[in-house]
Amino acid sequence: PIIIETTTLHFAVKKNTNKELLTVIDGELTRMFNDPRSEYYKSLSWWLHEKPIYYFPRYLIILILIVVALMIAFLLFSLLLKQQVNRKTSALLNANNNLNEALALVKNTESALESALDKNKIYLYELLHRSRNNMAVISSLLYINAWNTKNDAVLQYAENIDAHIAIMSLVFGLVENSEDFSSIRISEFINGFIDLFVQHNTKRKFYLTCPHIIEDKLLFDIALPLGFVLYEMIISMINFPKKTFNEEYLRIEIEYKKISQEVGVFTITSPHIGRYLERREFFSGDRMKMIIDLLEKQLFGKASIINGTTVQIEFALIRYSLRV
Repeated sequence: PIIIETTTLHFAVKKNTNKELLTVIDGELTRMFNDPRSEYYKSLSWWLHEKPIYYFPRYLIILILIVVALMIAFLLFSLLLKQQVNRKTSALLNANNNLNEALALVKNTESALESALDKNKIYLYELLHRSRNNMAVISSLLYINAWNTKNDAVLQYAENIDAHIAIMSLVFGLVENSEDFSSIRISEFINGFIDLFVQHNTKRKFYLTCPHIIEDKLLFDIALPLGFVLYEMIISMINFPKKTFNEEYLRIEIEYKKISQEVGVFTITSPHIGRYLERREFFSGDRMKMIIDLLEKQLFGKASIINGTTVQIEFALIRYSLRV
């Protein structure tokens, strides 16, 4: 189509009047320009055969491109993250399966160990029980044979061996009733030792007491030789030739002290013995030398005389493995 002499149409009003009318006209024109189906575009299409042009602002196109790019980046990041999560999940599943297998193996091993420990516990109980019974039988046979000899020296020797076997039986019994089969309570050891000593020395006149007992423990391998040493020291104190006292019964007190984590001390005191204990005479004789040797080599200890009335036995509180 050919258009000749195109003109521009304006709306005119008197100056400074009809502002409301101009506003309505401007609003209506804006509406028609922005509506592709308005009368303006219908007329334009009818006369000029033109369709409305859709216009997008440049900033809107840039914004859309940025949003699309961000969405693509987020999608790629999500895919990458999902891939990493899947890989980590697979690794965790494998680790979990390995842990389950290891846990099953540990449980099986634990069951086997518990079974073995139960067997060893039963065996240990049986061993301790048999040892005590066998020692009692040996002691009885020895005492009977010594009695048949009608020899006081032999009978005294058998009684001494019987007392040592009783000390072993005492310690084994305390170990059997202990929690870990390795240590025993000081209080139970001293009380049992006093009862044992009194039972095996009924012909002697003495009072053996322990006025103060602290709550502590002794290892099995310390208690056994220590019982032998205590027994011989008390016997030697009772039989010491220079004892002079007015009471009918000799009073003897045992006390345990813990000097440090490595050293313990037993003191055997007789306040009525008259300060006549002398180291040279008290620790003389083959029997006492054997006891001192036992104290030094097995217990890393020593014995001494204090104020002529007290025998002090110092020994090491260390494990058997360290000594070996």
